[in-house]
Amino acid sequence: MSTTMSQAVVVPAEAAEVVGLPEGGAFPLFTDASDTAHALCANRLTLGPGRDGAMPHRHMLSTELFYVLDGELEFLLGEEVVTVRTGGLVVVPPRLPHAFGAAPGIAADLLAVLTPGVERFDYFRHLGRVEHGLEPARHPAAGAGALRRARRGRPPLAVSGEPGRSTAGPALAVTTLPCVNGDRTSPFGLIRS
Repeated sequence: MSTTMSQAVVVPAEAAEVVGLPEGGAFPLFTDASDTAHALCANRLTLGPGRDGAMPHRHMLSTELFYVLDGELEFLLGEEVVTVRTGGLVVVPPRLPHAFGAAPGIAADLLAVLTPGVERFDYFRHLGRVEHGLEPARHPAAGAGALRRARRGRPPLAVSGEPGRSTAGPALAVTTLPCVNGDRTSPFGLIRS
């Protein structure tokens, strides 16, 4: 692995691997961290109407950028729910818990960039297989439904930050569980990268 990029990375749309998701969703995978000397990783995500995109998680070292290509997304940023429409941009700093999904009744298409990059494509492939019932999840959906809870005005998340510990909040208990993050296992109550 090179420590710096020495050449440009060009990924034509037809060359991107596409991981299919239910209800017409798809995960076009453009560039993983190893393709850019870990400078970034980038993918597109198309979600069916009202579909959740990611459960609550945080990245310990990376900043994540989301650009809404089409439709409308709802983002859970900390404890605030923000709606972002076509052409809007969200930049999530390290350590901020976040989740997102297509707005109810509306499909969405987004570009996601994580910097510095971590290897995520194997995890995205796994998610595609889980969504199609081809293999079990590596972890239970500890935070599933948090975005829906926040839409109803309920506190979405309580996090202990310690592996294997639970913190009960007024609305939801989140237990940290093992999950794959690139080529290493890391604590999960929130994804860490």
